[in-house]
Amino acid sequence: MTEPPRRTRPVAGHPAAWLEAGSGPRLGLLHGAGGAADLWRRQLDGLGDVTRVVAPDLPGHGPLGGRGKPSVAGYAEWLEGFLAVLDAGPVVVVGHSMGGAVALTHALARREPLAGLVLVSTGAQLRVLARIVDLLRRHPPEGQSLF
Repeated sequence: MTEPPRRTRPVAGHPAAWLEAGSGPRLGLLHGAGGAADLWRRQLDGLGDVTRVVAPDLPGHGPLGGRGKPSVAGYAEWLEGFLAVLDAGPVVVVGHSMGGAVALTHALARREPLAGLVLVSTGAQLRVLARIVDLLRRHPPEGQSLF
């Protein structure tokens, strides 16, 4: 499996990181809460020969860490800025779990429609048990293993 490098660039004045492979039509992959861009390594490897695949670490996730956003709408706003920085043009956005809620919120807020939207194991509103959130904060590997 090809290991694409993690790229970085500021988005709205804060560092953002992502994995990217291929060229051509754009495909954006959004991970869920407690995840990171690494979740999509197989898709980056498998689809990079037919499309430009971009998988960002959502704020507060991945090696850069930092502060997350306080709401799904905040992540959706960040996504708009991220796509603008990349000059992604028309994009199909795939979102898993919380990433799906972010993708859906982003799609509904855009003035111009996305090229496509794929939602995986998600919903418009997500409820997470407080004990799972606490476990993800205190013991991330153990919390992630639940998913």
